[in-house]
Amino acid sequence: TWLTRYYRPGSLMFVDLNANNNPKWNSTDEFGGTPWVWSMLFNFGGNTGLGGGFDQITTDVIHASKAANYMRGISISPEGGDTNPALYGLMAEMTWRNEAPDMEQWLKDYAKRRYGAENYALAQTELDSVWAQLYTTVYSGNCPGGADGPSQTLINASPKLTGAKARVYGTNSKAYASKDIIPVWAGLLDAADAVTEQGGTLNAQFQYDLVDLTRQALGDLSGDVYAKINPAYIADNREAALEYAGLMVD
Repeated sequence: TWLTRYYRPGSLMFVDLNANNNPKWNSTDEFGGTPWVWSMLFNFGGNTGLGGGFDQITTDVIHASKAANYMRGISISPEGGDTNPALYGLMAEMTWRNEAPDMEQWLKDYAKRRYGAENYALAQTELDSVWAQLYTTVYSGNCPGGADGPSQTLINASPKLTGAKARVYGTNSKAYASKDIIPVWAGLLDAADAVTEQGGTLNAQFQYDLVDLTRQALGDLSGDVYAKINPAYIADNREAALEYAGLMVD
């Protein structure tokens, strides 16, 4: 807050850059009584991955807007804005909201906008189920331990028997179990089949999400496979160790 002494009142504004994970406004007396904006960074370094807390974002932004005296708006400051579109879509809407949205309805509206009204009508049951499940798994909260950005995939890590990490400040922890994403993945594939079998055409956003959710599922499962390699090695079970290592390569 010493910085405010060197600027005329009204000529300085702070960006609480990582307010979604490590807010500063509420521990600095709102930056010494200076205008500021609530910012979501989430993704450090352009990491590819789905995640984040839908409820946390909506709740924290609304709370800050009502509790603060100097908050002037919100911002998105991602180092990887070309991933995780649903999270950024919800955050962008918070500019115009003074109450948290009804997430059940928001998810249905989002799926309709993203995949197109015709495609949504052809696979509404499947798509509603997919996004309801994503809400309670992938988007149920930030990674445990206050990690920056989405959970990493160990496919990108340098090979080692224990402690592999794809990036220095990354985490292998997730807010959900890897097995929970499998029915979501299958559900989106079923939705795609429902659309095409009835003469619909998958738009670019639908195709993107199919690839993205497939990548996420395989990346999540890689962590479970990796965790089995070292126990097999320690147990001198060469066949099992090579099998699990082979799955990582495949």
